[in-house]
Amino acid sequence: MKKKICLLLAAVLLSAGAHAQGYVDQVVNGNCEGDDVSCFYAVEWVDGERRDGSARLVADPTDAANRCIVVSSRNKTVEEFLETFDTQFFLTISENLEPGDKYSISFRVRADKPAVGLTQAFNKPFVYNHWDMLGEIPFTEQWSAIERTGTITEEQAWGGMHTIAFNLAVLEEANNYYFDDFKFLVKKANAVPGFSSCTLTAQAQMLTPGGSSRLSLNLDNGDEKVSAFQFDITLPQGVTLAEDGEGYACTLADRCNGMKVQVVENRERLYTLVAFFLDNDKAIDGASGSVVTLTLEADELLSVGELQGAVDNIILSNLDYEVLKVAPTTFPITISGNPLGDVNHDGDVNVVDVMMTVSEILGKRVKDFHAENADVNGDNTINISDVMGIVDLVLHHIPNIAPAHVTSDCVTAVPVPGGVDLCLDNAARYTAMEMTVELPQGASLTRASLCKGGSHQVETCGLGGGLHRIIVYSLSGEPLAGGDALLHLDIAGGGDVKVCDVMLADTFCEGLAPQEATGIVSVEAEGSDSPAYSINGMRTSGNTRGVVVRNGKKTLQTLAR
Repeated sequence: MKKKICLLLAAVLLSAGAHAQGYVDQVVNGNCEGDDVSCFYAVEWVDGERRDGSARLVADPTDAANRCIVVSSRNKTVEEFLETFDTQFFLTISENLEPGDKYSISFRVRADKPAVGLTQAFNKPFVYNHWDMLGEIPFTEQWSAIERTGTITEEQAWGGMHTIAFNLAVLEEANNYYFDDFKFLVKKANAVPGFSSCTLTAQAQMLTPGGSSRLSLNLDNGDEKVSAFQFDITLPQGVTLAEDGEGYACTLADRCNGMKVQVVENRERLYTLVAFFLDNDKAIDGASGSVVTLTLEADELLSVGELQGAVDNIILSNLDYEVLKVAPTTFPITISGNPLGDVNHDGDVNVVDVMMTVSEILGKRVKDFHAENADVNGDNTINISDVMGIVDLVLHHIPNIAPAHVTSDCVTAVPVPGGVDLCLDNAARYTAMEMTVELPQGASLTRASLCKGGSHQVETCGLGGGLHRIIVYSLSGEPLAGGDALLHLDIAGGGDVKVCDVMLADTFCEGLAPQEATGIVSVEAEGSDSPAYSINGMRTSGNTRGVVVRNGKKTLQTLAR
């Protein structure tokens, strides 16, 4: 079904004027709204007098806002025998049509009285070539669309062909014949296809086995207004386009608002994309920027290495239904053993990657920083969104690789009323910390907060089964305040709490495992001695006077005199 839908869309794209490679519209002022009548000639009768010359442009009797061509025939006298060419309309073009040239012509017609006109092939007005060109043309009192396609024959092109003649003296009484909206697209048999100045490019991709990335396709269409485009994407073995439940995942850029889009797989790893406006007056303005984003997926068994994708058979259509052929392009796909977010390529995503990305944003260059892995949102820019993306990856991931270096500093877990304090005993300076906390059955982590002020943020994520990931980091690169209780974990319920997988990131963005790091501590169930917090979220001591928050409730704490 998807393939049928795509083929239907492709037919829509290519039909209204034979949108295909090499076709060129030969008619000037085909919509008759301008004043150029160089393509229109008539032999007609006005006020009983024969008139030869450029066709007349008039207001449409059925719609005063529209302009069209009118050609008038005359009454036949009793004794006369009028040939059909007594009244004629000529559509003439500068291109010389030759045997084998393909054409697609469309126009609209109506008449004051129903009639059937005849068409013939001419060299130019009054110079006859062949008796048949488009066949009979039916005229009714309402506007109707006429479409014809074909190939110029030897007889039609005899002596050179530039003109189609419409013979209109087919009734015994006078009649007015109206024409509008001409498109006469011609594809020369001996034409050599060339590429337009427009370009379509795809950015390089970084994929991990079993991972995904977003492929953005950028169109530089200069001054051209593009009303439709299509292209084929060929992907290497093991890489496919992702699906989203309604088809292949595909997002149009803002500059393509209003377009319809469809993607199908024609054969394995060969995809065709078609996009077009239903409104013929809409177009992508001339500019440079993304037009569509697709999602690539890598097979889990894909080997590390360099692959290549290709975009070809690229066709654009402008508002004049002219087809613009665009040069094909390729894009590299790197299959890396380092997952997205693994900024330093150590095979894991952790708090060090967070702080390396922060340092990059702050202009503090660090070694072994790999921007392609830091750009987790795929917008080709390293910014705070990527930091938050890496934080999210760390929160949802239990480390599988231990830090390469161990510090003599210590992180210890101390049971306190209502939870656990994490204390940092340090000589070195650290900017961030991460850990995994495993709670006993029935207990829950209700809050993780700094025991001292600072710019650091604390994020937690429940992984299920009593496991929680916690990360402490600073967007300004400020060091942690060590030497004392650093982080408090509010725990509802009691039992043995395990704190493990502790990692520190120093100011040089190196990951270090504390020499002494936590273990299992026994926590009592929450009681009246639960910790209190100021209204801005900082833990307070028992000597704090004023409004404090304990067990989620605000109370006024006073001190005995």
